[in-house]
Amino acid sequence: VDVPVWGEIEITAKAMLEWQIELGATEAIGETPVDRYAAAADPAPAAPPSADVAATLETFDGRPSWVAGSTHRGEESILARAHRRVLAVRPEAMLLMVPRHPERAAEAEQTLRNAGLEAVCLSRLETGAMEPTQSQNKGLAALVVDRLGLLSALYGRAHASFVGGSLIDGIGGHNLIEAALAGRPVLTGPYTEDQNEAAAGLE
Repeated sequence: VDVPVWGEIEITAKAMLEWQIELGATEAIGETPVDRYAAAADPAPAAPPSADVAATLETFDGRPSWVAGSTHRGEESILARAHRRVLAVRPEAMLLMVPRHPERAAEAEQTLRNAGLEAVCLSRLETGAMEPTQSQNKGLAALVVDRLGLLSALYGRAHASFVGGSLIDGIGGHNLIEAALAGRPVLTGPYTEDQNEAAAGLE
């Protein structure tokens, strides 16, 4: 059954994402649940990416972007449809997808391509299989991050984030606080039973 893409994602977060993408805003106005989490948690800063990875990611700076973190099979196709809707508003927008299991990166990339999105794995850019600036100029719409340890840093770079494990039943959702602490709007699906307290705080 084909359900409306955004019907599977919290409507408030959807509105926040659209506002960010359409207006190009990068900062929230006033206190939000994210501010309260940040004030209470005082987490250690995310480790910066390596110089090579940072250089690759910097080629996409200046483009509106959102992160889909810790995604699972069955979620990538939904997120691909969502990104196509974002592209209809901002054709230069970028999706940074981080599968929960990096060994699934090639599968996630193919899912995005099957949805009509120009996508590539980060490792292909790093090994020179594609030139980053050339790929950007050719309209790369999505980057699949097949490296561990980068998710927190990516949450901090993007305009908004989606946290996976929440669009399909049986997983319970992944760490919402990690995304919220980046101070950006957080998207989640309806299945967040393992993150109930955090999900309630972000409503």
